[in-house]
Amino acid sequence: MVGLAWTTGICGLVPLLRGPIARLIDAAKVSMRLLSCALRDAACILAAATLSFRALEVAWNSNVDLLPWSSVAFSVTFIAAFMVVAYFAFLRRGAGPALVAVVCTGVGVAQSFICTFKGAAILPSDLLALGTAAAVSAGYDYVLTPPMLDALGLLCVALAALSLVRPPMLPMGGGTTRHPERSTAGAESKNLETNVDPSQGDSSTTDASHPSLRMTTGAHAAPEASTAGPALNAVATSAIALASRRRWNLVAAAVSIVLAVACGNGIQGWFTNNQVTDALETGFDNWQPINTYVARGWIPSFSIMVQNLAIPEPNDYTTESAQAAEEELAARYDTTRGASAERAAATAQFDAEKPTVIAIMNETFADLSIFNGLNTGYTGPTYYNNLTGALQRGPLAVSVLGGGTCNTEFEFLTGNSLGFIGGNKYPYTLYDFSNVASLPRQFKKLGYTTTAMHPQNPENWNRSTVYQAMGFDKFLSNADFSGQEGAWGLHAGLSDASTYDHIIQMLNENAEPQFIFDVTIQNHGGYDAIDIPEDHLVPDATDALAEDAALQTRATEYLGLINASAQALESFLTRLTQLDRKVAVVFFGDHQPGFSGAINDMIFPGEDELAHNTRLYETTYFMWTNYEVTGTDIDGVVDATTWTTAGSSTLAAQLLDHIGAPLTLYQRAQLGATQEVTAVSLNGYLGADGTWYKLDNTESLYAATVDKWRRTQYLEFAERVS
Repeated sequence: MVGLAWTTGICGLVPLLRGPIARLIDAAKVSMRLLSCALRDAACILAAATLSFRALEVAWNSNVDLLPWSSVAFSVTFIAAFMVVAYFAFLRRGAGPALVAVVCTGVGVAQSFICTFKGAAILPSDLLALGTAAAVSAGYDYVLTPPMLDALGLLCVALAALSLVRPPMLPMGGGTTRHPERSTAGAESKNLETNVDPSQGDSSTTDASHPSLRMTTGAHAAPEASTAGPALNAVATSAIALASRRRWNLVAAAVSIVLAVACGNGIQGWFTNNQVTDALETGFDNWQPINTYVARGWIPSFSIMVQNLAIPEPNDYTTESAQAAEEELAARYDTTRGASAERAAATAQFDAEKPTVIAIMNETFADLSIFNGLNTGYTGPTYYNNLTGALQRGPLAVSVLGGGTCNTEFEFLTGNSLGFIGGNKYPYTLYDFSNVASLPRQFKKLGYTTTAMHPQNPENWNRSTVYQAMGFDKFLSNADFSGQEGAWGLHAGLSDASTYDHIIQMLNENAEPQFIFDVTIQNHGGYDAIDIPEDHLVPDATDALAEDAALQTRATEYLGLINASAQALESFLTRLTQLDRKVAVVFFGDHQPGFSGAINDMIFPGEDELAHNTRLYETTYFMWTNYEVTGTDIDGVVDATTWTTAGSSTLAAQLLDHIGAPLTLYQRAQLGATQEVTAVSLNGYLGADGTWYKLDNTESLYAATVDKWRRTQYLEFAERVS
């Protein structure tokens, strides 16, 4: 605190130099004056930009001294560029850059508080939800830390430097800064305006109540002419000088505004034509963005996320055309399945008694038997693949591989496909979901209690913020499971079985309909830990992978985990059948393990690229109820009509359709689209003919439907988050 006081006091003396420096510069010739002023201002802005960068980072980032030079240079240049824009926008005064410096320091202090309270980074989506942030911020205690005070001290130095910035004295009439007779002319002009002769006092008036210029003749005429002439000339000169200065000021202001716009366009142009990740040769940790913020600095990290915000707009898009497309797709459903007796019967059953709906997104759950049985005859998890009584099941097209769990969550909970948003985007970290239609919000309107659970850090993938924005009533994370009786861990964390135990407890405690979204953690990556109990392993299943010992080890452990998940699932569904209440379950895997790419290359070499990649972006799913849904024929046999490839973005709509729940216009449009396009993912789309097509394929029979679907999603998602 003492250091801050000394810094502030010393900086308070700097503005005293403003006058002497300005007079020194203004005394020079015009060309030298402008050059000196430009150099002074450039030096002050560069110094202030460097200090502002330091203030932003030092307030929260203990790694500031270890930041790569490329990140430092980018950050200082970024701040300096905006200071230059503000400099010209404020007509070459220091107030504009000073505002940028204050913002930088404010951001650093805000980031420090958020790190303390949430251990998270400030994301673009946070700026889109400032109202929500303000509403929940009152419950925290705000205490300035020593690093924050250091940041404020740096801000004081930056402001002191910028106090020296001011425009130069512009030329007046005759090309000079000041007229040599300016003070005399001013005095004489004042005398004329008040009609007073300094040598005569009040006798200069002919009438005390009507002062006027004295009219003289003869010998007195010449002396008075000699007095009035210079005075009139001085007034004229002063008026000309004032008009000249005004013209210069107007020109300077116009030039400044033009330069401000030009600089702003230059900044925008650079970000349009360049990717920060490429310029800095860096990646981004979307799972824990704060890691990248710490390692690369706040400005580069935030800039990377801002660049990922844009969602490509469909060609010739209008809101009206999108609404028409949505209505057309919905009509396909309304006139077919929506008008069927089966749907009417299921709707009546749902209205009579709403079932609890449990969605289980099982971490990295996939059936690796799709890789030709791993060349060993492996048939997948036994119980899972022989499950009877499913409403619908089959392969699930997802948009991620080996990670990116949140994107499959996003597709399921909102019904929006990454295929129409773009690659390398993680919507949970980019957008505000307050105005986006979501499954929990839909169930809440139906009177359900909504709960999300994930036994891990709630800030991973920004879940704590996203779940709240989506409308979940509660989010149970690692802290909520720490004291659970009988809970046990397996491999990466809390076991699947333990999350299922908690769900059963929730059902026993609340007889009202609930929507529960369970994101498990057990099967998370790190498959070389060799920590799977012997009874879960699948003997000989990976023998064909022996040429790559590390790959075989990972695959063996992974298959053991999947076996454990299937056993826990069997127990869970058995317990649900014993409950005296209706329960519907949708179970699906979020993505394949990262090493499956090596298996794919080993077993299917030289394959068509699209077919080869499609296999990697496939998991599995099923929909099941502990009661017979009216209008369906569940005879204990999985027949061909219930085996359907689905996309994770339409899974929720298909479940709601089966159990007779109300559907939104968007969901009806999705179901109408799936009559021709079975699934959409970032990898492509599956036509009704069973063929996968690339998203940019405009020659397929289904291109028109894909275009309508794309427009509909842009209407329902992109317009709501823009």
